[in-house]
Amino acid sequence: MIYFKLNKKLDYFTYETFRNLRYAGLDFGEEIRSSYPELSISNYKKYIDEYYKNHKAEMLDVKNPLNEKMSQKTVKFFLATRRLFGKDYSKQNYTGYLSMFYCNPRFLDDNSFQIYYKHTEKELMQTVFHEILHFIFFDYCKNNIPESKKLDLNSGPLWELSEIFDVLILNSNDFQQILPEKNELCYSDLSEKYKIIEKIWRENLPIKTFITRSLKKFSE
Repeated sequence: MIYFKLNKKLDYFTYETFRNLRYAGLDFGEEIRSSYPELSISNYKKYIDEYYKNHKAEMLDVKNPLNEKMSQKTVKFFLATRRLFGKDYSKQNYTGYLSMFYCNPRFLDDNSFQIYYKHTEKELMQTVFHEILHFIFFDYCKNNIPESKKLDLNSGPLWELSEIFDVLILNSNDFQQILPEKNELCYSDLSEKYKIIEKIWRENLPIKTFITRSLKKFSE
């Protein structure tokens, strides 16, 4: 099941973490500064408090219908991931926290993530599927790819592959039938590696072989 909630204090964390962060070619800090030019490290808690107070109704108008809008899509999504990974992930609980920031972090310890509430409906769905695929990918690797246990989940080859993998999967035929929206790689610094991994993907290998070969390619 996927649950959507508000969590003001989590946006404290997001601001603290992403306000000056530029990673793999994506400038999170610039996005925050351009959206909220008056927000600063000296006033961020008060600013966020006021924002949630003034925009709560607007955020709830996004949150409340989101489960209903996602319901039919998620049934098909989990059927597609079951075919791909050989495991039913639909019984897991996933939590999406609507956020005032366009950062969309995910938290692997409890299958939760943030989602920018000003996204269009298609962008909201795309982000939800993108983040849930991360949880499924890392779970699969933990249980099926022994060499992945030594790798960092937030940087380096396994993280890079997870981002590339998401784009490839969501642009594949099975998933485009669920949400026919072109997915783009967010991290420009990974574009050359994307081309390398895409060639392996086109070989239509079993998922375990694809991941193993891709990780090996990154280490060459």
